[in-house]
Amino acid sequence: MRALSLLLALFVANLLFSAACLWLLGRSLKLSRLSFVRFLGAWLALFLGGVIAPAVVSTVLVSAIIRPYCCEAFRIRANSMAPTLVDEHRVAVCPRCGGQLILPLPPPGVRHPAPEEGICCACLRTSTVDASDGPIAPADRVILDKQYEPARWDLVIFNVSDEFTDGHVKFAKRVVGMPGEKVFIEDGRIHVNGKPIDLPAALHGLQYVAFPDAEFGSRETPWRLGTGEYCLLGDFSNRAKDSRFLGPVSRDDILGVITARYWPPARWKVFK
Repeated sequence: MRALSLLLALFVANLLFSAACLWLLGRSLKLSRLSFVRFLGAWLALFLGGVIAPAVVSTVLVSAIIRPYCCEAFRIRANSMAPTLVDEHRVAVCPRCGGQLILPLPPPGVRHPAPEEGICCACLRTSTVDASDGPIAPADRVILDKQYEPARWDLVIFNVSDEFTDGHVKFAKRVVGMPGEKVFIEDGRIHVNGKPIDLPAALHGLQYVAFPDAEFGSRETPWRLGTGEYCLLGDFSNRAKDSRFLGPVSRDDILGVITARYWPPARWKVFK
């Protein structure tokens, strides 16, 4: 919410400044004794001050201060966090509860496999259904707040620096393990320091998977998180490349906490 408040305050300040300049311009129209050249000069000065100057100031503030240190908008580019955060996808009917099932799109140039695995927005369980040929739904866009410290169950965006991406990819995942903890997955639940922990009410029904071929995640190969290390997992556990394969994520690689989903409008939600 702090990020949204900052952007709203900047917008309102620019709006008020522009309105004041336009009011001055209106007043100048009543000064009939001004020569045309002097009036044109006054009008140009007010236009530059009321329109161009706020735009330049806003651009500088966003580029030099807001984006690097305060907040930033991101487009979600994978469905590993579905249904909480989604990339472009198709929808089907969940055979378990009748809710909306999110079906990830196949890679470019690849036909939809039949059947396809999706995850339900209502019951948060995965199901395999015939691939849909319906319209493609848009990706989510979110606000990232760079002032928050990550807490358990927060949504975060982080840099991936492994041999597959060369550090050029940013992933969105959920924080499940905190520094100093021993974490593993068993029977679909997260265990911290040997004890299962309850999911937030909004995640009721979600199950995590410990893949046999993953480097981390099982009771035999838990995450042992050091100082400044976090365990990050995707909500769509069957489709996520997360700490099970990437290992613990350093705090230095976490860019910030997702506080709101603002697009598309039908999926607007404030997380924090």
